[in-house]
Amino acid sequence: VAIAGVDPVDGGEGPTSLDTKLLTGPVPFSMPSLVIGTGLGGNQGVGGFAPACAPEGQSHVQFYSAVQSPAWHVTIPECGHHDMLNDEGCGLECLACPSGGNKAIMRKAVGGLLTTFFRGALTGNDADFVLLEDEDTAITAVTFESK
Repeated sequence: VAIAGVDPVDGGEGPTSLDTKLLTGPVPFSMPSLVIGTGLGGNQGVGGFAPACAPEGQSHVQFYSAVQSPAWHVTIPECGHHDMLNDEGCGLECLACPSGGNKAIMRKAVGGLLTTFFRGALTGNDADFVLLEDEDTAITAVTFESK
């Protein structure tokens, strides 16, 4: 059993958001966890007129803080919250979120991280977890932390 979150957001902001929080403290169980975040998700969109898509205090940082060990937190600083989504059907919401401009890199990075993490977690091969913190295997700039 393992769990991963791809740039998770807890709640929202702005006039139409429902301010419901999933996280109210530490997660009461332990399993291998991977939290992938973006560096641009906390930035406001549309020149500062749209709320952040992954606001500070509600982003991947809080999810990583809440999960127990063993856990990995990988941030892709030059990508935005919706850079991993398909272009079709995203609508105005994707226009409102700042983008790093290279969705292909974000999608490849997320796919590689998820594959590596779940292969390690589900097969028990701890060598795969080492790759989650190996900057030489990353296809773009990333930051890592683990516990």
